[in-house]
Amino acid sequence: MAYFRQTDSLEDLKNQYRILLTKFDYKDPKNAKLLAAIDKEYKKCQAYAKMAPLRKAKDDFVRKMDEEERQRVSEEQKRAEYNEQIKRRTQAHYTKADCHNYLDEAVRELKKYAYMQVRDNIKSGSAKACRNELDVFRMNGYRKTYINLRTLGKLTKQSDLAGIVETGDNVEIALVSLANDNNKEQILHKMEEKLGAVYVNAYKEACEKYMDDVEYARVIANENKRDREDKRIEPFRKVIYMITRVMASIIFGAVAFLIVMAIFAMLTTLTGRGIVSNIITIIGVVVGIMVVVLVVKILNRLLDFDQYHEVTTKKTAYSRVTEGEKYDELEKNENISKNTSGIIRLIFRLLGIRI
Repeated sequence: MAYFRQTDSLEDLKNQYRILLTKFDYKDPKNAKLLAAIDKEYKKCQAYAKMAPLRKAKDDFVRKMDEEERQRVSEEQKRAEYNEQIKRRTQAHYTKADCHNYLDEAVRELKKYAYMQVRDNIKSGSAKACRNELDVFRMNGYRKTYINLRTLGKLTKQSDLAGIVETGDNVEIALVSLANDNNKEQILHKMEEKLGAVYVNAYKEACEKYMDDVEYARVIANENKRDREDKRIEPFRKVIYMITRVMASIIFGAVAFLIVMAIFAMLTTLTGRGIVSNIITIIGVVVGIMVVVLVVKILNRLLDFDQYHEVTTKKTAYSRVTEGEKYDELEKNENISKNTSGIIRLIFRLLGIRI
C-alpha cells in the first residue's frame, strides 16, 4: 500500500484518509493527480474493509472445522485405545472365583445406590418419586432396569453411578473371558437379569425401611392389584391383539397392493397393449407383493407392544463395556440412515412434496 495502512475498520480507514487530505493540500490543483491516486487506493481499501466480516466468518468456520476434526481424531484414538484395553482384559486369565468376587462387588454397589436413592427421595419429601420408580421397574422388568441404569451412568458420568459402571464392567469382562461365542450373549443376558433383580429388590427393601408403613403398604397393595388385573385380562388382551394385527395387516396390505397396482396400471395404459404391457404388469405384481410384505412388517413392528419391555440393541451395546465396537458400528449406521433420509426428504421437497 502506497498511502494507506491495511485495516479491517472503516472508521480507521476514514481517519487515515483525513490525515492524507490534510498532509496533501486537496485544494491545490497541483495535487490533483496525487489525490486521484489516493482516492483510487481508498476505494480498494474500503472494499477490503467491508469484506472483513466475511473473512472473519470464514476464518472462524475453518478454525471450528479444524477443532472438530482434531477432537474427532482424538476421540477415535481414545476409543481405539479403550477397545484395545478391553480386548486385553477379556483375553486375560480369570477364574470363577474372580467372577464371584466381582459379582459381589457389583451387588454391593447396586444395593448402596438403591438405598441412597430412596433415602434422598424420602429426605426431600418426594415419596412419590419412589412410587413412580417402582412402577417403572414393574413395567421395564429387571434386565431393562439394569441396562438403563448403566447407560445413564455412562452417558452422564455421574459420580454416584461410577461404582455401578466400574463393578459391572469387571463382572462383564470376567464372564466374557470365560465364555465362548455361542453362550456369551446368554451369559450376559442372565447377568443383566440377575443384577437388575438385585437393584429392584434392594430398592423395595429401602422403600420398606424408609417410607411410611401405611404408604408403602398401599404401594404394595396397588402393585398386587395391578398384577391380578393383568393376569385376568391377559388372555383377552392376547386375543384382541392377534385379531387387531391380522385385520390391520390385511387392510393395510390390501391398500398398499392396490396403490402399487394402480400406479403400474397407469404405466400399462401409457405403453399400450403388448409384451411390454405384460412385463410391466408382472413387475407390478412382484413389486406389490414386496410392498405388502414391507408394510405388514412395519405395521407388526409398530403394533408389537412387547417391544417396549425389551431393550434396544443400541442401548445394550452402549451399556456393555465389551460391545464398544458394536456400538460404534450401530452409531455409524444410524448416522448413514439419517443422512440418507435427509437426502430423500430434500429430493421430495424439490419436487414440491413435503414429507
